[in-house]
Order: sequence, then structure tokens, then C-alpha cells
Amino acid sequence: MLVDGRKQSISPCRGPRLELLNPQEHSTQGDVEGRAPLPPLTPLERSFYLTVVGVTTVAGVLGFALLPLLVTTRPEILLASAADLRNIVLVSAKLDMAVVLAIGLPRRWIGMLGSYGLGTLYGEVGIAWIEKRLPRAGRLGRWLLGLYARFPRLMLLVVPAYWTSFLAGSMRLPQRSYLLPMFMGQIAFVTGAYFVGAAADTWMTQLIEFFRVHLFESTAVFVSVVGIQQLLALRRRRRRLPEAS
Repeated sequence: MLVDGRKQSISPCRGPRLELLNPQEHSTQGDVEGRAPLPPLTPLERSFYLTVVGVTTVAGVLGFALLPLLVTTRPEILLASAADLRNIVLVSAKLDMAVVLAIGLPRRWIGMLGSYGLGTLYGEVGIAWIEKRLPRAGRLGRWLLGLYARFPRLMLLVVPAYWTSFLAGSMRLPQRSYLLPMFMGQIAFVTGAYFVGAAADTWMTQLIEFFRVHLFESTAVFVSVVGIQQLLALRRRRRRLPEAS
């Protein structure tokens, strides 16, 4: 890894501790030994990635807040809001596999691209920030970063999660090397999640029926939980402002 013009290697067990970097400076670095540095992101690319992250985050929050209402009346919208394991398993009781794939895959792909872009912009900064405030989590991040440096494409296939796409961006893995294993990994994830939901069809149907019978109460509970979470997150951000200044 190149840090401030010096080459450092990443160990799967223990990586170097880094000071906070400027996101734009980080984006010009080649984070895998032997790989030429990639050009910095253009303003259009930065805006695109940040917009994707913002839109998908808001959609996911709203989808969870309205989960009882959406899963009983509009499961397609719930899946489009966030194609995570929970939602795929739930809607599999009401939607055919072809519909789940048609909606869930594009939603997963878009979300992964957003995570990749976020890692490209702030990956090293984020890991260093976590390392400073949560040492154990920071060490775990370093270990995962080292593991990912050795097997980037395999990790995207075997662990089709948002954090692997984030690490792909942090490592500055070129898009031509990132997209295909990411696409394939998400196909496997959505298909597998659908079959999990199909296996639990009886339980999911009973849960959806419970939501339908108690639609107002259950929706009010979910909205309240999300509202409290957002208020607590806002309070934490305000407390951190004096530290950052």
C-alpha cells in the first residue's frame, strides 16, 4: 500500500496504523502492491456515488419503517427499498422467484456500487477513524483488508455483502475486476435468500398475516423504532461535532 509516498504492505493479521487521509488523496493511491495508482474520481463520479448511497440509505430506512404495511400490500416496493436478506425472505411468501430476481438483483447491484464508491472515497479514512475510536473493530477491519488483498474476487463471490464492496473500493480494485464477481455473487445471494424464504414459507405467511390483522399497531411500532434510531443517531453526530472541530 502507498501511504504518503511510502510503500507499506498489509498483513492479513496485522496492518499498519494510518493517520486520517484526505479522501481525494486516498483515491489516487494504488492500494495493492504492484498495482499502478488509479486516477482520482471526477466530480461527476463522486456525485454519482454519494447520490446512490444517499438514495439507497433513505429508501432502506423508509422501507423498514413501513415494513408491515408494505409486506402486506406492496411487497414489490418493500423489496425495491432494500433487497436485504430479511426483505427477500419475507416477500418470497408473496412473490414468484422471477419477480424477486427482477427487482432484487438491480437493487442489490446499485447498493453494491454505492458501497464500492464510498470505499473509494473514504475507505482508508473510515478504517483509520474506526481504528482510532474502536481499536478492536479497527484491527478487525485491518485483518479483513489484508484478507481481501489476497483474494478480492473470491471474497466478492463468497461473501456478497456491502462491506466486501466497500473494501473493493478501499483497495482501489478496478471496476473491470470488480463488476463481474460482484454481479455473480449477488445472483447467488438473492437466489439463495429466496429459497430460504420458500423453505420458511409457512412461518413467513403467518407473520405476514399477523401484520395484516394488526396493520396499524405493527406499522406504528416500526415507525416509532426507526424514529428513535434516527434521533439517537442525530444526537451522536451532534456530540461528535465538537470533537471534530
